[in-house]
Order: sequence, then C-alpha cells, then structure tokens
Amino acid sequence: MKKPAGFTTIVALLLGLAAVAIIATGIVYTAERLGKDEPEQVACTADAKQCPDGSYVSRVPPSCEFAACPESTDNNQLSTANDNTNTPSDPTARWKTHTNASFGYSFKYPGDWTVNKQSDIEFEILDGNTARLSVETPPLGYGVAGTPTRKVVDGRNAIIRSVPGDINVQFEDAGLENIQIRLQYPTTLGADYPQLFDQILSTFTFTDQTAATKDWKTYTNTRYGWRLQYPPTWAIANDEDDNPQVELHFDEGLPGLQEFFTDERTDTLEEWRDKQKTQLPNAKLTVSEMTVGGVTAIRIDTNVYDNATYIGFRRGTVFVNVITSNALMITNGMLGTFRFTDQTSATKDWKTYTNAKHGFSFRYPPSWTISEDTTVDPTQIVYIAKDPTGAEGQLAVAPKGYPGSGAPDGTVTNRAIQFGTVQGTQITLTLPDKSIWISYVNLEQAAAPKGWEWAHPIHLSVGSKNSLEILNLILSTFTFTE
Repeated sequence: MKKPAGFTTIVALLLGLAAVAIIATGIVYTAERLGKDEPEQVACTADAKQCPDGSYVSRVPPSCEFAACPESTDNNQLSTANDNTNTPSDPTARWKTHTNASFGYSFKYPGDWTVNKQSDIEFEILDGNTARLSVETPPLGYGVAGTPTRKVVDGRNAIIRSVPGDINVQFEDAGLENIQIRLQYPTTLGADYPQLFDQILSTFTFTDQTAATKDWKTYTNTRYGWRLQYPPTWAIANDEDDNPQVELHFDEGLPGLQEFFTDERTDTLEEWRDKQKTQLPNAKLTVSEMTVGGVTAIRIDTNVYDNATYIGFRRGTVFVNVITSNALMITNGMLGTFRFTDQTSATKDWKTYTNAKHGFSFRYPPSWTISEDTTVDPTQIVYIAKDPTGAEGQLAVAPKGYPGSGAPDGTVTNRAIQFGTVQGTQITLTLPDKSIWISYVNLEQAAAPKGWEWAHPIHLSVGSKNSLEILNLILSTFTFTE
C-alpha cells in the first residue's frame, strides 16, 4: 500500500519529541538526586537541655531543635494504660519525693539528684553540675538580695528573691516563716534551672501536722497543769515536777537552746516583755504576738545566743517561758501541741470569796484585793482587782446591774458561758487599735437568779489581753450558791 505523502516526516518528528521529553525528565531527576546527596551545612548553638530523668540532649541540624529526651526505664514508672495519649506527660511523674514529718511538708525532685544532707532541720540535694537545692528550718544561711516577688505555693503566701545563680523562697504565713527553700546553680548552665525550680515548687505541699505528731511522746506537768508532745528521739532532762520552777531540756544533739521554764508569778506579759528587753540591751529584738495553747503569747526573736527566741504566756498565775533556737519548737512543732490541762491546777492556791446576801462565790489570785461598794446597798457591787486603782484589770459583780456608758466604735465578739444551770453570754468590744475596751456578761433573761438583773451583772474592766485572760479565769470559777 502506498503511504500518504508526508507520513515519514511526521513519524520522525514525533520520535524526536519523545526523545527530548525522556532526556529532560532524566535531567530533572538527576538534579533532585544531586540536591539531596549534597545538603546545605547548618551549624547549631552548643547549649544543652536537661531532660526529666536528669540527662542532657543537644540541638540537631538542620532545624537546630533539641533532640527528644530518652524514655525513662525507671522500674517505678507509673502505668500509662489509661492515659490519654493526647495529654502531655507530667515531667515530675517519675521524680523522687522527700517528706519532712516534723515540719509537715513534702516535695518532689529529679531522680538523678542525690541527697547530701538530711535531718529534721535541713535537707540538701545535689545534681551532677554542682547545683544545690536546700530546704532549711530555720534558714541556716543568708538570704538572697534580689527584688522580691510574691507567689502562692500550695495555698501559702511566699516571697521569692533571685539573682543569677541563686533563688530563695521564704513563706509569710504564720507558722511557716522559718522554712526556706533555696537553689544555687552554676550560671554557665543557668538557662534551664529557674524553670526546673518552678517545677519543684509546683510539687511542694504541706501535710497533716496531726499525723506527723501521732507517734510523739507526751510530757505532762501535773503541778502546773499543762502538757505537750515531743519527738520520740528527743530526751527530757531535769524533769522535777515538784520544783517551783520546772526546766525541760529537749536535746537532739543540735546546737542551741530548747528550754521550758514554768513558775507562778503575777507580772503581766507586758512586764515580762520589758524585762527581756532590759536583760538584752545590745540585741536586735523583734516582738510579735502568737497563740499557744489557746492563750495569747508574746514572742521575742533575737540575734544573740544562736538567734534565740523567747516566748512567754500564762494562764492565771501559771507562767510559761520558752527559750529556743530550734524552729521545731515554734513552727508546727511542739508548741503546736501545748495544752493547759487541769483548770484547777492554775487556781488551786487562790482564795475564795463568798457573798451570802446575793448567793454567789468565786476564786481569785491571792495577790489581788477585794472591795465592796456599799453606798447604795450592802455589797451592791463587789470589785476584784490586781491594784487599788483597777487600771491593770478589774472584775465587778453587780447583781442589780453595773452602771454602763456609751460604747465607742469597735468589733464586738460574743461567746456562750455557763454558771452551773445558768447560761449567759460574754460580750467583748475590741477597739480598732486591737485593745480591749470592755467585756461584760449578760444572763439568760428567763434563768437569771431571783433578785438579779439579767443585763450586765458582771463587768470586766480590761487593762490588757493578759489581764483579760486572768479575769476570764476568775470568771470560770464563778458559781451561784442559791
């Protein structure tokens, strides 16, 4: 068959185009292969990142991101069978845990850090880069000078101060002010340590103090009517309960003083405070108030005798004076377990006043004086006072009602009170400067004894918080005899 004109030319053209396409495709493929075989050289910075297990990883080109941390092979790792795979893992999940039962706190730290020091008052751990984390109670070193910032740690208010290579945390809440957390680290590796410190703080918790003291021993002083608990490793010396002054030494081989003195005296807390100031004329003193065994105490912190702290408090004529430089006695420790026990012990040497006309009696300190106002009616008002003027505290019993006057602005608090079968309410007015202006008792109107006014028959003129405590103790002995 004869082929159409030009057929040979067309076939040759098509074959030529196909050859060109094949050659072009080969060139592109070869170029791509060459590009992959010869990547662009990338240099990453030489810093390192610490992993949760304590190891370090470096940056990897070309993105210069940190390499993935190795999976932990810790035999104590937590089961993740029920974990949501989309939830980031807790970097502290496999850390170790330290618990201090005496001070009631717990926290976690990286598993490869090692314990260097451990006692009731100090815990210190180290890592492989000379970083050091310590928890001290009380602080054994100097604080950090950095600008303070505030942070809440497990619901407690804390102040953080930091400078390069040193971070310090101290608590503001009452009872925790002697706990210090401190991290010191090499500044050459400082980029990740502040973040690690925040992670450690996030694990810090305060535990149940009652559980911490459940295995403690108990000391009871029957002469003066009080008791407290103390760690089983501690010993008591000079336990002579029949001495006028009882001295207890708690000694765990730690430096400093741990002493209780108990005796009977009539001076006020303010007089005791001023006496301590006189005896320490060159010391730097910080005076504050605290509560011990349900009563107000005065605390004096000093910079002498191993930074000794003096604490004084009383009930009736029983006065307790504590001298200590061991914070365990103060912060969530033995003072937190102190209790007055037998109420009669505090008043056993007191005198008794009985009023036959109006049918009542009470007991009062032997150094206090009794006076009777007979201007209107025999024994209309009976006064009990420490001094003739009544300026340091006075209790008045007025069956017909005590003459009152207008009250200034202040905070009013009420508490129920019982006199045998007669119920009443004690009303106390505290002024804005925290001083107590007046305290008085109203009887339940329907239960007031015959011949008694229910409103304001017992009046307490308060010279100080200390005098209110003694007046309330007198009030606790009050009874109706008819």
